[in-house]
Amino acid sequence: MWTQDFPKKNSDSPTTSEFEDDLVRYMFATGWQGGDDGAGVPVTAATLRCFDFSAAGAKIIASVPGAGLVSLLKAGADLSRLR
Repeated sequence: MWTQDFPKKNSDSPTTSEFEDDLVRYMFATGWQGGDDGAGVPVTAATLRCFDFSAAGAKIIASVPGAGLVSLLKAGADLSRLR
């Protein structure tokens, strides 16, 4: 597990970063409903875009349980071959 503090975006911050896009995409894919920051301020996948992740010292390698199966079903795959 990697931890790092990220500042809020300012006028010098890039619009987005690979880490930010991957993090938000992952949170939406898992259906995460959000929480709070410990001080009662709501945090959702969308509010994560307010932070500057451009200096992230890690990469997200995400796995969403069942997401592969859902994609196969939406594509009309013949799941009988998976046995």
